[in-house]
Amino acid sequence: MAEIVRVDDKIIGQIEDGVFTKRVRQAHMLRTPRAWGIDCKAFLEQIYHKTKTIRIEELDSATVYEISTEVFNRRKGYLNRGFGPQYFVALKYWHQIRQGQKALL
Repeated sequence: MAEIVRVDDKIIGQIEDGVFTKRVRQAHMLRTPRAWGIDCKAFLEQIYHKTKTIRIEELDSATVYEISTEVFNRRKGYLNRGFGPQYFVALKYWHQIRQGQKALL
């Protein structure tokens, strides 16, 4: 059964079978640096110790981005651009999967 991940009563994703999945529009990708981010509190309290993989499902292009939770933790940077503290990892560390491909992680 999936566990819902919330930040301030807002659902940001879910955890199921060791995978945190976040579904977002492309506009949510950080532009400088090109990266995906996750709320710091959610990562530390709900995601880090319960998952092996982080998956971002980008809805506009049906592209999926995956990274191991350990690599995310090692490579993460910190920022707060008015939407709360976030950890981010540059796009070059994510494995990109087009719709219909199988994940390698």
